[in-house]
Amino acid sequence: MEVDSEPSTQCNASRIFEGYKALGLIAGDKPFIVRYIDKFEDVRIVIIVGNYFHTYNSKLQLIETSHPHPGPVNALASDSKSVFSCSENKIYAWSGGRRNLYQVFEGHESRIHSLLAFGPHLISVDDSNVFRVWEISTAETVLEVPFGEGFTITCLLHPSTYINKILLGSKQGSLQLRNIRTQKLIHTFKGWNSKVTAIEQAPAVDVVGIGLEDGVIVVHNLKYDETLMTFIQDWGPVLNISFRTDGPPHMVTSSDKGHVAIWDLEKRKLFVQKRDIHQAKVTGCQYIFGEALLLTSSPDNSLKMWCFDDPEEIGRTLHCREGHTHPSTFIRFYGSEGQNILSVSSDSTFRMFSVYSERLHRSLGKASFNRKYAKKVGVANDPNVMPPIVDFAAESIREDDWDNVIARHAGLARVTTWTTKKMRMGSHKLLHERFKNTKDIVCTALAISSCGNFVILGYNTGHIDRFNIQSGIFRASYAKINEKAHEGSVSGIVCDETCRLLVSGGKDGIINFWVFKTCELLTELKVDIPINRFMLHKESSILAVAFDDHTIQVIDLDTRKCIRKLPDHKTPITDMTISYDARWLIVSTEDCSIRVWDISLIKLIDWFLMPSPCKSLTMSPTGDYLAIALENDLGIFLYFNLSLYLPVSLKPISDSHIPRLNKLPSVRKEEPEGKEDDDKDQDEADEVVNVEENETVDIDMLDLDYKSPEQISSNLITLSSLPTSRWKNLLNLDLIKQRNKPVEPVEKPKSAPFFLPTIDGLEPDFDLTQTETDDQDKKEKSKVLNNLLGVSPFGKLLLNCAQRNNFSPVIKQLKEMSPNTIDSEIRALDAMTLKDEDIESDDHTLLASFLMAMESALETRKDYELIQSLLGLFLKIYSPIILKDHNLVKQCENLCELVKKLPNSLQDQFNESLFIINFIRGTV
Repeated sequence: MEVDSEPSTQCNASRIFEGYKALGLIAGDKPFIVRYIDKFEDVRIVIIVGNYFHTYNSKLQLIETSHPHPGPVNALASDSKSVFSCSENKIYAWSGGRRNLYQVFEGHESRIHSLLAFGPHLISVDDSNVFRVWEISTAETVLEVPFGEGFTITCLLHPSTYINKILLGSKQGSLQLRNIRTQKLIHTFKGWNSKVTAIEQAPAVDVVGIGLEDGVIVVHNLKYDETLMTFIQDWGPVLNISFRTDGPPHMVTSSDKGHVAIWDLEKRKLFVQKRDIHQAKVTGCQYIFGEALLLTSSPDNSLKMWCFDDPEEIGRTLHCREGHTHPSTFIRFYGSEGQNILSVSSDSTFRMFSVYSERLHRSLGKASFNRKYAKKVGVANDPNVMPPIVDFAAESIREDDWDNVIARHAGLARVTTWTTKKMRMGSHKLLHERFKNTKDIVCTALAISSCGNFVILGYNTGHIDRFNIQSGIFRASYAKINEKAHEGSVSGIVCDETCRLLVSGGKDGIINFWVFKTCELLTELKVDIPINRFMLHKESSILAVAFDDHTIQVIDLDTRKCIRKLPDHKTPITDMTISYDARWLIVSTEDCSIRVWDISLIKLIDWFLMPSPCKSLTMSPTGDYLAIALENDLGIFLYFNLSLYLPVSLKPISDSHIPRLNKLPSVRKEEPEGKEDDDKDQDEADEVVNVEENETVDIDMLDLDYKSPEQISSNLITLSSLPTSRWKNLLNLDLIKQRNKPVEPVEKPKSAPFFLPTIDGLEPDFDLTQTETDDQDKKEKSKVLNNLLGVSPFGKLLLNCAQRNNFSPVIKQLKEMSPNTIDSEIRALDAMTLKDEDIESDDHTLLASFLMAMESALETRKDYELIQSLLGLFLKIYSPIILKDHNLVKQCENLCELVKKLPNSLQDQFNESLFIINFIRGTV
């Protein structure tokens, strides 16, 4: 289960794109492990990310994202059925896996920083140092104790087997054991003159682990107030403590330097230290109960699970989920199938995210001036990290042979190469010799040829150079005069699909068209406006050019002329992309807006807002997804294209349209059938309120439950929409029955009577003559019934409809019949005549009524293919009879004329189109 959209207080503002999921959004703070007793006792790992909960399973697969909180989540607590979270001075109780909010605790006057679920009670502590005990069922305060400045609570713990007792750690270093039922202080522990940062229950009764701010770890016995052992961590404050419960007596502690230490309590010494497992402080470090698994998390947007199979081993990475430590700055879909997204961030890392599975996410590494030295000392300790990547270009055609990605860095003239085959930084750093001793040179534009052999680089000096990507050797320069292609900085470079044309644009307001191979200038297009960026759709040779005055022009590379002009977007354009079929141009601006333009009509068909400005966006080559990278979010948000799956109206929006905030995608867990969601009614109410608030919203365009009418127009032919098996085989039904006939006839076993008749004699025997006489009686009775057979119910319906001159009930019943039933009913219309064709009869009322029903159905132009099949079967059966009856012949002639008129206009149009296509094809 990967995807679905979360319910939100905002209804989805986009008419074309629906939220799918977030890529690379892993962890934001300390992990919180929950074991659900009522759900197979499966482990759930909850991560606090801003004002959301992200829930993972034991394999670190994201399974659910919670409802958004009114504010950031400060702390979590849980029991076997509910999860409690606090935001500012309120506590929220969630049931069913953080899906349904059923209780809100109010009473604190300041921000809450600690929570503890304690049987039927919930304990909370706020920044004002107020200790409060709540009754969970009623949300009422049971106990409130305001602590003074002499004891500032920092953490809470309920020691195992200590009934109604809570251990409190303080900023002053002392500890208190209190009974919340009798409201008495039982004992005060003097402490170690340092702030208590963590308290954890040990597997042994009466023993707890205490972490201090000065790096000291104390294993203390509460019953005798005795310190059993002491350890010192040299990396600063102890952020977390956890004990292993499945085997060796190990204790793990974490620090704010990204290191973890594992202590052997039996030998009272350090067992192993794991350095730089995260690039920031280790805020979460916890053993999973009963398993040899250690979970660590960090604000560096990573979540890792370590496995300790062998007690002598130092542990190995079992699962890892990580993303950028800073928001993505530039993203593009990679490959022709749209399965992966390449992304860069201001942390100088290059990553590839898979659209379909989190397990396929990969890291290409961090950009470094000396990659070998960085590999030797570790990425976290590399002093030669390059500036962030601001732009890149990739081609997949030669990825198996050599480097296939190029990237330019902020403020640098050198361009680095990367390989998606080996998932690492390449060996080349491209720079022309003329710039090696020159300062203030910056690469401002780049492109990679469609063949995957060449790299084209543009600089702020106006130079454009071409390099071979395999060897890194300089090949040629594109220049007009003074060895420069433009008078100012180069803003954009693109190469067409066939590598015959190169297009460049600069701040001088000129677009140059070059012969790619000879570097000859073909023509130039003057626009007199500084160019901001290029976006090329190679399959259609359409180039979108964004200018500094916030306008966009669409240029055809074949004619080298401007074919479309888009109006002013009011704010700077941050990025743009073209849909796979070159119908839409999607533009993002700094005012948090995303606009979708219809290129052919130059009309705005969609306009919505995001929570923060969009830094980059890209649409998949198959048109399935739109990926968006926001300025203040770590993840890449993926939206799927509604127009591929639902009938979406794409008429232009009105000039008075007011864009509204679009909700971010997240993951929702599937509900069992029949289970009602308590939030459904509230979400629907919110959507209604939001629509009413914005009166300019076009309700017709938001209505996706479109149902096609029974008949669009009375001038058009409408099919019956029945399965082909219901009408296609009517004429060949006899042949089908003959083929399906068994080789040997199936004999029905003779049923024995309840009391079997016997024949008297020395040896008793059964009397079988009675069963034979019974069979003969049944055959005679069936013959009598056949002779007395009258008009069938279908025939009666046909006669009644003929009297009322309304045959719609007849057609309706024929559509509900099976092919066998239709065949038998049509054959029964004139059964007596069929038995003896020599009998001359002028009364064929049922046959005439059936032909009248067919004529009436043809006049309505509905159920065209069904009527044709019924007529074919009717004529096949009754042709001899029709030829002997003058009235029936006349009816058939009228039907023939009516049938000929119906498809004539359509057939003429088909023929005309075929003639034109054949003429054009022959001429070319």
